[in-house]
Amino acid sequence: MKINNLKISIIIIGYNTAKELANLLNSIKNLNDQKHLWEIIYIDDGSKDESCYIFKTFNSPCAKIEKQLPVNSGRTYATQEGINLASGSWFLFLRSNEVVSADLIVQFKETMKKTKACAYMGAVHYKSKNKKFLNYLNNPRRGIKLYNGGEKIHYKFLLFNNSLILGSVFAQIKLNLDLTHYGGEELDFSYKLNEIYPNMICASPNAIVFRKNHPDLNSHCLRLEEFGYTNFK
Repeated sequence: MKINNLKISIIIIGYNTAKELANLLNSIKNLNDQKHLWEIIYIDDGSKDESCYIFKTFNSPCAKIEKQLPVNSGRTYATQEGINLASGSWFLFLRSNEVVSADLIVQFKETMKKTKACAYMGAVHYKSKNKKFLNYLNNPRRGIKLYNGGEKIHYKFLLFNNSLILGSVFAQIKLNLDLTHYGGEELDFSYKLNEIYPNMICASPNAIVFRKNHPDLNSHCLRLEEFGYTNFK
């Protein structure tokens, strides 16, 4: 793997998150090691606010591609649209309501030097008004934080949220557009990826993004209930 020649397509999907998107784009502009940025792709999922205007007027360090969906079609469809437009060798998936740490790409590269893989999962640090819930969200025994940089991980931990994935795998694996509810398309994709490329998903916990204003505990539990009832038949 030629790490110094990475061409990264950043794929962002968003819906009515104009203010948050502006914060994310500004954090991308402050990334270290920007020579690897190939393009930034924003798929707007039918927003009614100024999200598209924010992206259009953003002074990008690299090429920009935007697609505005006429109606809200869900994150599975929006993510696949971003994948279809991407031309880099690696795809970095981000959510529009996050900001990235300045050394995000540097940390992903450090993990790549340690371990060869086709997908690298970074960490998300959360902020919430509920301190007890925040302790759960950021617990070092939860999710990707269980692993050291370079360790191979179970496919269930790979999400379209601060993950760096080899672009060529998407020629073999298309997202299941029938999985329209919370999280189903991620688990389906990661399972298929692991079937084709066994043991090729790796942890990169020092590659960090930050998410503010995470939904409260009750809303979080409702999403988990949605995940279980709608994705497992």
